[in-house]
Amino acid sequence: MKAVKVIALAAAGVLVSAGSASAQAYFGVPIGDAGFAVRAEVGLPEDSKTYDIVLDANLMGPISFQLFGGLWDIDDVDDNGGRFGGRLGYELPVTGFSVGPFAGAEYTTISTGEGADEVSSSLLTIPVGIGIGATLPLGPTADVALYAQPAYYYMSMNMEVAGVEFDDSQSEFGAEAGARLGFSRFLVGASVEFTTVEDSDAVFSVTAGVRF
Repeated sequence: MKAVKVIALAAAGVLVSAGSASAQAYFGVPIGDAGFAVRAEVGLPEDSKTYDIVLDANLMGPISFQLFGGLWDIDDVDDNGGRFGGRLGYELPVTGFSVGPFAGAEYTTISTGEGADEVSSSLLTIPVGIGIGATLPLGPTADVALYAQPAYYYMSMNMEVAGVEFDDSQSEFGAEAGARLGFSRFLVGASVEFTTVEDSDAVFSVTAGVRF
């Protein structure tokens, strides 16, 4: 319930601060039409870290997409996991702020140990949600994108221990909210994500990159 309240407040803040919609801000990146950004992002899940390279693209018209790939570093585990995925969004013709549905997929996998001690696991997450955002000018070459993205998550996990497989799937809800500051060709930002996954904590992320 606390997560829902926080995201609701974030979305309300976006709407209150919205002037005119621009740069498909519901996707959370301050780039203009036909623009794109390349950035590095570090996430801080409980007892681990993620390191991603992200490509954001804002096509002419209502379409935006995001692609990413990187590493999952779990504390006290020698081997690193891999992760990759993407999202596709469509901005609705609404004035005053930026809003649009999105869907995506994220695949994370890790394997550690050898022989009878080998353990491998993978997680496929499919988010379907709606983004709300606004891009606010801060000067002739600077702006900030504020956004909130509540979503439904379908999660499918596979684990193999010593040749024995276990499968599970579940439906959860969550949301991400954040701010991205763009100045000249550069951007920096931070975000927080909550989910209803049992015993999960908020995941904070920071990012920095260049936009074109």
